[in-house]
Amino acid sequence: MNQGYTKAFLGPKLEHLLPLYEEGYKIRFSFAAAFWSFFWFLYRRMFLLATVVVFVFFWSNGALKAALVPQGVPCMAVEAIHLAMMAVITGFVGPWLYFMWSKWRVGMLVKRFGHLDDIKLKQILMKKGGVNLKGTLWLVLIPFILLFLLLLVNYLQEPELVKKAFLDALLVSGCEV
Repeated sequence: MNQGYTKAFLGPKLEHLLPLYEEGYKIRFSFAAAFWSFFWFLYRRMFLLATVVVFVFFWSNGALKAALVPQGVPCMAVEAIHLAMMAVITGFVGPWLYFMWSKWRVGMLVKRFGHLDDIKLKQILMKKGGVNLKGTLWLVLIPFILLFLLLLVNYLQEPELVKKAFLDALLVSGCEV
């Protein structure tokens, strides 16, 4: 793969990753991927993988609670185990997925737009690659703001009903109140 194409796709903030593309992938741990998980995938423009991470997160949380809470393990301990487990998995798997995804994405874009001259192709790669902080913030903040406003309106109308719904949600999650 052309080094210039990979460099254009990764963008200036990710140039430190270029040696991985020359030497081949070596196992590494990313604290950013471990700590930010879903948001890290969104920031790297891996929207489908971010969605998969969210579903795996919630599914594995439910499965772990279903397996451990009946055995007498406290709900908060199960939550801590789950968060630690997901952090380790995304910390190791995230960089590898980004490496594989970016190689595939550059190949697909070069195949699709290879007929263009080098400058235009690199502009397309720069636009489709890199990182996306603004988009990630919008994708995350808008649902939280809407949810907050919805809860606020409901709380102002029926405070006791909202408190009861919150407590019911905790009970449904498997945690005792």
